[in-house]
Amino acid sequence: MWGLIHPSLPPFCRRFPSYTAASLLAETNTPPSIPNFTTPSSSFRPSSRRHTNIAVSTNKPESTPTSSPKATVDSEPVKAIPFDVSSFKELSLGPYVQFDRSLFLREFFECGSESVLIIRPPRWAKSTNLSMTKSFFDMQERELAYSLFQDTTLSVEDAHFCNDHCGGYPVVSVNFGDVAGADWPSMEKLLCERISQAFASHTYLSEVEGALSMDERSRFLQYLNGEASPAEFTNSLKDLTAWLSCYHRERVIVLLDDYDAALLGASLDGFHDEASSFIAAVLSSALTDNLHLERALLTGVYPLPADGALSQLHYDVDTFSLLDSQFADSFGIRLSEVARELENEDVSEGQVRDLHLYHGGYDIAVKDDLDTSRSLIFNPSTALQYLHEKKTKPSWTSALASARHPSFHLRILEKIWMLSPASFREKLLLLLEGSTLEVPFSLDSALTDSLSSPPTEGALWSFLYFSGYITGIRSSEAPSKDGDEEVEEFLLARIPNGELNNEFREMWLRMFSPEIYQEYDLAVTGLSSGQVDVFESNFSSVVTAFVRDHDLSVTSALSAGFFIGILLPLGLSGARLSSIPPPSSFASEGSIVLLKTASSASLLIHVVSQGAGDAEEDLKQLASKALKQLEDAVPSLLSPATPTSSRSSPPPRTPSPLGGVEPSALWSIVMTGRGCVAASSSSSTASPGQEDVEE
Repeated sequence: MWGLIHPSLPPFCRRFPSYTAASLLAETNTPPSIPNFTTPSSSFRPSSRRHTNIAVSTNKPESTPTSSPKATVDSEPVKAIPFDVSSFKELSLGPYVQFDRSLFLREFFECGSESVLIIRPPRWAKSTNLSMTKSFFDMQERELAYSLFQDTTLSVEDAHFCNDHCGGYPVVSVNFGDVAGADWPSMEKLLCERISQAFASHTYLSEVEGALSMDERSRFLQYLNGEASPAEFTNSLKDLTAWLSCYHRERVIVLLDDYDAALLGASLDGFHDEASSFIAAVLSSALTDNLHLERALLTGVYPLPADGALSQLHYDVDTFSLLDSQFADSFGIRLSEVARELENEDVSEGQVRDLHLYHGGYDIAVKDDLDTSRSLIFNPSTALQYLHEKKTKPSWTSALASARHPSFHLRILEKIWMLSPASFREKLLLLLEGSTLEVPFSLDSALTDSLSSPPTEGALWSFLYFSGYITGIRSSEAPSKDGDEEVEEFLLARIPNGELNNEFREMWLRMFSPEIYQEYDLAVTGLSSGQVDVFESNFSSVVTAFVRDHDLSVTSALSAGFFIGILLPLGLSGARLSSIPPPSSFASEGSIVLLKTASSASLLIHVVSQGAGDAEEDLKQLASKALKQLEDAVPSLLSPATPTSSRSSPPPRTPSPLGGVEPSALWSIVMTGRGCVAASSSSSTASPGQEDVEE
């Protein structure tokens, strides 16, 4: 950086590489009034505390001049941060709990990447850190920045960096969060309006004589007033950075919050290609080969895809997730910080244990100084809620559900669950039971990959990881290759906490309409208690209504996975479910699912898909035929498998798919895009008097 220029300098004294602040000020004879971080004034007293912005302790604070905006009243209790406050300025000047993240500014600026994308789950204080970045670097708020950052960790540890960069750059800030539209034209209009707001922060360019040419001023006003065409808006940020750089003689810092928020809604509503093409054009022009760009910082939930309209940015922008050590603890709250804030609070060991069990923590690549067994970081929403109320309750999931717009992440989660393969459902059930599993994962996975039909397992697990529904660390095993095709890397995944474990079950209950909830509840009761007839009679109604209400087109490849997906919450009531590979003699298409209840009863189901146009009588005949084939296959499913071997010794015998126990009932279900037809029969080992049921 070439030095700091006082705001009182006239327009012709802009920043040139060969000039310094002293030489320019000498020309204008304007004395500077900028405080220096290396020479503390009476209003700037570096603190020896590492986290000087944390203000939740009831201890009496150090004496602070009354003129400082950080002054507190000893008797006034400090409040927790409201979930809807993301302005760094407001948080710094208000009586809120804060965790000092100022070192992130130096880490971002000196990371070696011109453009950085940091991805974190929703509501992880990404907007707050971007607001802090703007407050520090923005030359329009230079003197306020000195006040806001004078007691931070950064100013104590690296005053030289603060002197060189605080308030030294023009900043362009754009927020694409909460952009939702019923169709592409309405969303496109909203995106253009968000870009226009960035121009509103620099209206002086159109007001200062000679700052812009007549043609440039005309284009600036068109962008500002939203009169430019969408095609012209694709070059808007590039134009703005060029005009700011020429005016200030300093390259520009670009901040873009929630770059992918619009893409989430567009993916669900059917115009993802249009949205991604527009956003790709805007970002590519501003970030790729832009000589006026100093640094760019983007935040989002999902990485930039390796193919499609955004593919070029995938290679031009460096992406950092919780799997990377860089920036790992800059977003979120460390376990050690939560413990430090609880030291002076009346909190029992039981309450701390509840905090761990219910809210848990997310795995990161940096070791925590208090928990050496696993590196953890807390979601800011859950940690701050607990510090404020000292009790565990749904906070992050409640915040998602109460957002200004319906949560795209929850909608996508519900949709991909209906499309996912059976193997994905089975692994997720094990995770819900507390297991840690190795699952396929890809940083190059596009959001649309998880919405394809059928989606790959890697795309689904990647979606859950980036959305914050699972956490984990990279597997120590290196990615392998199958021929010329590279296989995804693997993640040692787990459910972060009890809040999310409950959310998976509650999500399914929200998906059922009130009309069929009673049947669903009875089906859960019947399965948990081993009353197979009660389960069968009610679950058929549930499946029929569910398929109809959600307008699903169920293919044979998805039938078993869809079926297990509906049953998945039942596993939390003590039931176990798994898919069974059909025997070689099994002639019918479809999948076999085994359910074991808590009372040891078991149900073997043959799931078949059929075209929605078939007559009901034909579907009933198909259900009866599938049931007969299942009955004929039971003996082979009960027999242990004996693999072939060329050795003289007898080959080992593996357990039978049914574990050697004959199921208490058999059921076939034919699923279509408009409903289902089921048939069932009792096995020979069923309790006496049980009758066959056919619906």
